[in-house]
Amino acid sequence: MHIIWKSTKRLSLAWLIATFVYTTVLLFSINYSSKNSLVLYPIQPFIFGSEPVDLFFPLFATIPFVWPIYFLRKDNFLEYVSMRIKLNKYLVFQAFASLALCFVMALLVNYSGFLFSLRMANISTGVQGPTLTGYILGEMQLLDPLKFGLLWSFYKAVIGLLICSLGIIFAYYVKNLFLMFLAPFALISLENFITGVTGLARFSFTTTYVLNRLSPSVMLPKNLLVGLTIFVGLTIVIQRALVHHEQQNY
Repeated sequence: MHIIWKSTKRLSLAWLIATFVYTTVLLFSINYSSKNSLVLYPIQPFIFGSEPVDLFFPLFATIPFVWPIYFLRKDNFLEYVSMRIKLNKYLVFQAFASLALCFVMALLVNYSGFLFSLRMANISTGVQGPTLTGYILGEMQLLDPLKFGLLWSFYKAVIGLLICSLGIIFAYYVKNLFLMFLAPFALISLENFITGVTGLARFSFTTTYVLNRLSPSVMLPKNLLVGLTIFVGLTIVIQRALVHHEQQNY
C-alpha cells in the first residue's frame, strides 16, 4: 500500500492538471453546442459537445498517467527496486495507481459534463425532432438523464482503463518519449480512420465511447462489443510484439 500511495502522490499534480483541462474543454464545448444547436432534450448539449472532445480522449487517458513508468525504467530505477521487491509486484502497484486515477478522472469529468448539460440546456418547445428511443438506453437518456449520465460516465471510465493500459505498455517498452506519449492516440486515430473509410465505423473502438455517434440502427451492443474485443486483442498483440522485440535485442 505504501508504494501505491507514493505512486498516487507522484501523479497527483498531473491528475489535477489533466482533470482541469479536460473539464474546461468539455464544458466549453457543451456550452458552445447548447448555444448554437437546436436543443430538444436536456442531454443533447452533452451529446453534441462531447463528440469533438472525445476524439482526444486517448490523450487525456494516457499522457498524465503513464510517464512515471517510462522514467522509472529510463533512469534505471527499476534495477534498484528489483533488489528490494519483486519487479512485477512493483510494476503492478505503479500501474494500479495510474489506472485508478485515470478512472476517477474520466468518471468525474464526464458526469460533471452531464450535470452541466442539464443545467445549460435551453429546450426548444413546439419543435418535432428525432428521439433517442432507438439508442442504447434511449428511454433512460430522455426520462432519467442523471441516472444515465452516471452509468455512461462509469462506462467511459472503464474505457479509459483500457486506453491507459495500452499507454502503460508503451511506456514500459518504448524508449522514445514522444512516440510513447502519442502511440495510443495515433493507433486509435488510425483505427478510427480505417474503419471509417471502409464503412465499418460501427465496429470502431472510437464508436464505443462516443455517445450516440452513429445512427441507432448500427449503435447496437453487439457492434460495440466487437469494437471492444478488437481493441483488447490488439493491445495483447502489441504487448507480446514489444516483449518479443525486447528479447531479440537484449
